[in-house]
Amino acid sequence: QGIQAIAQRTLELEAIGTRAKERSDLKTAESVLEELTTELLPRAMQTIITAKYHTAFAHFACGLVLRVAEKPLEAVEQFQASLLHSPDTLNTLLEITRCLGEACRPEEARQHALHAVD
Repeated sequence: QGIQAIAQRTLELEAIGTRAKERSDLKTAESVLEELTTELLPRAMQTIITAKYHTAFAHFACGLVLRVAEKPLEAVEQFQASLLHSPDTLNTLLEITRCLGEACRPEEARQHALHAVD
């Protein structure tokens, strides 16, 4: 039930939510959002507080939950914190690029995308 489990469940919920939206299944989409915000987000935030060795991954997992919960600016904050601990992590660079793009901040997104390509 650690950081890895939070990230894995978030990705599972993202897939479920995407399929639900494609089918216009609002009930399932709402239940996905509910699990993300009331269960996974608090657990992810707690991992940041208690992380001793995997701080970058804890912030990454929290950012992932926030991104899937459609809170891109809050996700950016977590991805930025993750990059402070591990500045060259490709997955984090890609996630922050995506969130900045969704938040209509293309120049910042471009900088992170270029870093990822480097």
